[in-house]
Amino acid sequence: MRLSPILLVLAATLALAPAARAQIYRVGETVRNFTLTDRATGQPVSLADFAGKIVFLEWFAWWCPFCQAAAPQVRSGIVDYYASRGGNPAGLPVLHVSLNLQPGQEADAQRFINSYGLGQTLNDFNRAVANRFQIGGQPIFAIVNGVANSSSHRQWELLLTQLGYASTQAPIAAFRGAIDSVQAAQAVPPPVVVPPAIAVPPTIATAPRSAAAAVGEAVTFEALAAGTGPFTYRWTRNGTTISGASAASLTFASSSANAGTYVLGVTSPHGTVATAPAILGVATTAKVVGSGRELSPANIVHPNGNIFDQILLEGPAASFTADSTQITRLSFVDLQDDIVQVEFSGAGTVSVVLDAVTGPATPVNYTQPTVAYMKGHAGIVVTGANETSNLSIFSVGRGNAVNQALFRNEVTYDGVADIAFVAISSTDGKFGGLRAANASFFATRGLTGLYAPGVAFNGPIFIGDIAAADAAAPTIAIGSGADVRIAGGDLLQSNGRAVEVAGLVQLKFTAGSTSHNGALPARTNLARLEENGVDVTAQIVANPTL
Repeated sequence: MRLSPILLVLAATLALAPAARAQIYRVGETVRNFTLTDRATGQPVSLADFAGKIVFLEWFAWWCPFCQAAAPQVRSGIVDYYASRGGNPAGLPVLHVSLNLQPGQEADAQRFINSYGLGQTLNDFNRAVANRFQIGGQPIFAIVNGVANSSSHRQWELLLTQLGYASTQAPIAAFRGAIDSVQAAQAVPPPVVVPPAIAVPPTIATAPRSAAAAVGEAVTFEALAAGTGPFTYRWTRNGTTISGASAASLTFASSSANAGTYVLGVTSPHGTVATAPAILGVATTAKVVGSGRELSPANIVHPNGNIFDQILLEGPAASFTADSTQITRLSFVDLQDDIVQVEFSGAGTVSVVLDAVTGPATPVNYTQPTVAYMKGHAGIVVTGANETSNLSIFSVGRGNAVNQALFRNEVTYDGVADIAFVAISSTDGKFGGLRAANASFFATRGLTGLYAPGVAFNGPIFIGDIAAADAAAPTIAIGSGADVRIAGGDLLQSNGRAVEVAGLVQLKFTAGSTSHNGALPARTNLARLEENGVDVTAQIVANPTL
């Protein structure tokens, strides 16, 4: 049995209606002013901007079949109809405004707009305005009189509102009836009525972009917020508030110490929102810049056949590169007094930035009296990378050291490299591999884990564990990766937050080891994994077989 179009509309709209209905406008009531973002210009647009016109509002989602049915009929039956007649019978102009309900999927939304020749289009992603006219479902239609001093209707009076659309001309007739009912202004105009404002929570219209810049080069991050202001702004780097950074844009000089992830928080009286992190790294062709020194001799041949150059970190931050076909290794001491090695090969620049930094000093857990190390909690940023780039992070232990005389028998070694995060941006959208199975990621602020949005990994991604405390956000965000593992960890988050993931098809929980060959058995996942707020734990986690 086939359902009639009207029944189909009812089925589509009622299925989307929530149990509790918010207060909505009724025909004859005054519509309050609202402000949304114009998707073409990114600028705020208010209902009050349409004063003097009869305003036809049409909410749509590009995938909605009823929206697809309505759009061409509204185009011909309303837009073209009144354009050819110079307005309604009283000569009053009729303005059609489309409102996009679907966030993201910009290409699909733009195809819909182009296909049906839509004119001005605003974004109403959180339905803050749509829900004042109809609750749930789409398309939604509303006709509002924006003509002041009309002899038949108040300015901003709601003339018609409708949810859903059947494949007949009946709705067009109803729409025209409402539009044609508006008469011209009275001889003695009443006072102009300014519609009261609807409060719209802040959203991010334009987010800051990741960048890589030479030391001393000016860097500017900027974002655009939409919604009902006034807005206040707060920039953070690696989770720490930047003093004096209280505008929508931030300009400063690039340096190794400034490498990291930058986030803008936007607050208004109606809510708070934050941008996705933007990555900043150093662009250089030098072997090392910042507080680092290349050690002699260079071109050390390791017993495994690899050729190394060695960098000693001598201050809070340094950036380094690798020669073709060689590996560059940077050394520091983590908060548990393990010597940590960061090894890199291929294209790009690695920046290592220490938090809670002290030193230089000789390592307390190793017999190495002639070398003074910096100590701290490292954030690692890779920029300018491509598919040739590879990064490894590990602590120095009896299982991987050539010089066994480094170790003290009376010391119980942690045997794991402790770091805060790894952030990666790529020039070709690709990266080799991240080998950090001997590394534990943790932080109390900012993000902790791996942040490489949109980057496709050709090689493995091995991570020991990720643990967020206090305000930190646990993260594994990539473009794609065929072999992603948690080696010996369980992803338990002491702050109770979900691990935000992106680009993962499978996350395997496998065994790991310390740098002293201590076994770390495979453990069962103890985290909730979310992608864009949706729980994806069951879809991607591969727990060990017990």
